[in-house]
Amino acid sequence: MKARYNLLCLLCWISLPVLSLAQDPSLIIHQDKVESIIRFLSDDALQGRKTGETGNWVAARYLAESFRSIGLETAPSMDSYFQTIHFQSIQPATRGELTIDTMSFSQESELIIMNAKDGMKEGDIIFAQHAWQSDLEDLDLNGKYVLSFMGTPEIQDAQSAIGLSAEKLKALKEKGALGLVEIYTGRVPFNILKNYLEGPRMHISEGTDESLTHLMINADLSSLTGSLETGTSLSFTLDTDGVKTKEMLSPNVVAVLEGQDPELKDEYILITAHYDHVGTSTSNGTSGQDTVFNGARDNSVGCAAILTTAEYLAENPPARSVMFVGFTAEEMGLLGSKHFSDHPPVPLEQIVFNLNSDGAGYNDTTVFTVIGLERTSMSGILQAAVESVGMQAVGDPAPEQNLFDRSDNVSFASKGIPAPTFSAGFTSFDAQIMKYYHQVGDEADSIDFHYITKFCIAFARAARDIANTSEEIIWMPGDKYEEAYDRLYSN
Repeated sequence: MKARYNLLCLLCWISLPVLSLAQDPSLIIHQDKVESIIRFLSDDALQGRKTGETGNWVAARYLAESFRSIGLETAPSMDSYFQTIHFQSIQPATRGELTIDTMSFSQESELIIMNAKDGMKEGDIIFAQHAWQSDLEDLDLNGKYVLSFMGTPEIQDAQSAIGLSAEKLKALKEKGALGLVEIYTGRVPFNILKNYLEGPRMHISEGTDESLTHLMINADLSSLTGSLETGTSLSFTLDTDGVKTKEMLSPNVVAVLEGQDPELKDEYILITAHYDHVGTSTSNGTSGQDTVFNGARDNSVGCAAILTTAEYLAENPPARSVMFVGFTAEEMGLLGSKHFSDHPPVPLEQIVFNLNSDGAGYNDTTVFTVIGLERTSMSGILQAAVESVGMQAVGDPAPEQNLFDRSDNVSFASKGIPAPTFSAGFTSFDAQIMKYYHQVGDEADSIDFHYITKFCIAFARAARDIANTSEEIIWMPGDKYEEAYDRLYSN
């Protein structure tokens, strides 16, 4: 466990070096500032900044007061720096037995209880193919359960298919149904999906109706479904102790710096990093071991990057407006950024670029990694910013990990906004990365602050130069998000 701040540490920091860009002496970021941000956010007192918990709110207030002291404004349509989100924390059921017609399913193996209240439920279940759009036409579902295949004929990957479930449940609710049982058809092994979905999880509760039962089963139902037609009715029985839910709040922290160019100031560059982490361990405490997942690398470093960038740009305002956002609930499935992209404080088409900062750590202090480096027209600016501090910019070192779509930037990329992620340097997921990634050892004392200060300088320069550029900001031709870009900015 690390020691608290003391006067000796503060005196030492005063003597630490100041770093600046060799080609731009005006861009100065002090190493002691970077270190103080990371040390505060990753201190034991914040208990790992888990979404909705006290330490998470302390971190949010710290970001908000930092924005206030810098002189940033609240965002249009917001009356404070907080975009507060209503979440529902879910603890899984511990037992469940489902029977459909003559087939039985147990939570121990073939059944996932996504949502169900405690007790016995009996009734009729109606087969409805994929329970999607025309599948539901002419069906009387009032007071009945629905059996369907997961996803749609076109959408079968697990993540996307499960994402459709909320829309299915909403449509079924409108028709008076009591719940949905989905037959799993994805490629991910069911036991892996089961382990993930039956852990503690969280979702945004706004607009979500939790009264409907929602189950997923894994079984070969060809003997049953092969003889079924849409509308066929079967018997349904479920006995479970049900999932337990808890309502909680946590905010995205949002601030704005108005641009100086009369024509460009209505465009926004979005500068982002998540501030939440994974909390504390329940297994280490009895043995006297460290219990706090401090998250110095993930993502106190990113928070230091956006705060020092905000401070620099406030003193050197660029042409475009800049919106700074600290996201909550990234560790719970990118929920904070998803909410923001669905409820932006300015029209989404006014946001022309997102520069996100996130990362699991670093294993090469001669490089910075930019996930999506070559995917937008801003690659030259990003490379120049990295090279200005004597580093090399590298692109995605592990494409098989699909890292681009695993951080908050994807919430904006999927809407069409060019959105790379700026990370500390890593060339592979090796032992050096895994030593700290979501581990209690990810503490401030293990950080190379000289290197991370260079990281913050490069990030600030990239943000500044993109906010000032006269170049067209676009996806490179053929990128998978180019079509979404065309839709967003077509007007």
